[in-house]
Amino acid sequence: MDTFPDVKAAIEIYLSGNSKVTVKYTCKAAFTKDLNLPDESLSIPAHGKEVSWSGVDLYEFEGGNVKRCETYFNMQLFIHALQTS
Repeated sequence: MDTFPDVKAAIEIYLSGNSKVTVKYTCKAAFTKDLNLPDESLSIPAHGKEVSWSGVDLYEFEGGNVKRCETYFNMQLFIHALQTS
């Protein structure tokens, strides 16, 4: 991703029983290229400073396949971090 070319992630994986996995992640990277949303509703100019964001993904498996995946990520907090770092 050009916007965050040096992204580094810390990942924690938690198993719950035989069918559920929780993945918690925290990422850090320099914000080096302007971020423009595809629908052009927002454009944030790059400032070169380090920003961080985090989220959680919940997976449920059945028969060796992903049955359901839920992602929890606070987009407003992420945008705030980009604008104020």
